[in-house]
Amino acid sequence: MYIDNWKTKGLIIESIFDTEEMNELRLEIDKFDQSIPYKNPHIESKLCDKIVCDDRILKIVETLIGSKVDAIQTWLYFKPPGELGRDIHQDSFYLHGDWGKALNASITIDDFDEENGGMYYYEGSHRDKYVYPIPDNWKDEERIKTNPEGFSNERGKPNWIPGSYIGGEWVEKYNKVFTTGKSGDVVFIHSHVLHGSDENKSKDKWRRSYIISYIAKNFYYNKGTEMDRKLINVYR
Repeated sequence: MYIDNWKTKGLIIESIFDTEEMNELRLEIDKFDQSIPYKNPHIESKLCDKIVCDDRILKIVETLIGSKVDAIQTWLYFKPPGELGRDIHQDSFYLHGDWGKALNASITIDDFDEENGGMYYYEGSHRDKYVYPIPDNWKDEERIKTNPEGFSNERGKPNWIPGSYIGGEWVEKYNKVFTTGKSGDVVFIHSHVLHGSDENKSKDKWRRSYIISYIAKNFYYNKGTEMDRKLINVYR
């Protein structure tokens, strides 16, 4: 049962959308500027808005969060060959939501693996129930300059991984796991699990995804400045 993996790992991947549905979504996202991540495409696209309310996704989200939910933001990620990845982070650092009351559902548009910059995560790191921002003086100012416009937290300000010295060597507390996915898969990511991605090192494979943030009804979330998060009714 996926709920067991969710509790122990903090990330699950479920196959939901078929080939025809994904082909329709590909045609739809071709209408958007793909040079940077695209904020809240559900506002402009009826199809993207419809997916936010897809019952197959909602049933899993409600099970994982344990209640009815709202969506609070959507975005399209476009990762062409050569594009840099997203540094290690926890979504809860930005959302400020209670533990276990928020998650991201990332819809896989293109097959992904380690080569084309697929997601990695630190298995079980959500169970600590802490947020791990790095100190200001650890930030990489040069890497920060590579951030897409309007997405200042993509790179240069990664989280640190908890661990301990063992025999004089620093050992991270959690295992880093690279994920793989097929078009139509949905990756459900716990708000507190540490995760990120590396550069797309392939020569001709894009890695595109449509990401929806969900939060339990009546729970606090940070509206933010760049994202301007707003409640989206998913029961229409």
